Amino acid sequence: MNDNNIFRELKVLMDYKDVQVQQVQNTAAINNERIQKYMLAIKKLQDRNYELKVQLQKQVLRQNIFYYFGGLLIIICAGLGYILLKKIKAVRN
Repeated sequence: MNDNNIFRELKVLMDYKDVQVQQVQNTAAINNERIQKYMLAIKKLQDRNYELKVQLQKQVLRQNIFYYFGGLLIIICAGLGYILLKKIKAVRN
């Protein structure tokens, strides 16, 4: 009779251990899934950050080109105005 009680207690303990192992495996699977989702979210954010940096560089380049052409246009207009004033003065004299 004593042996049967010991075997029953051992079975209960083994079942309890199995339940604990299953809980640990479930927790590990849930954590692994969460980690994978976090990694995917980080990857998406890194890709979006790269896209925004490229877009910003393009905008800065366009802005710089606009300023260079604007400056060049002002210089050309000033030069043409200077030449025109010289010709007008030459014609008057």
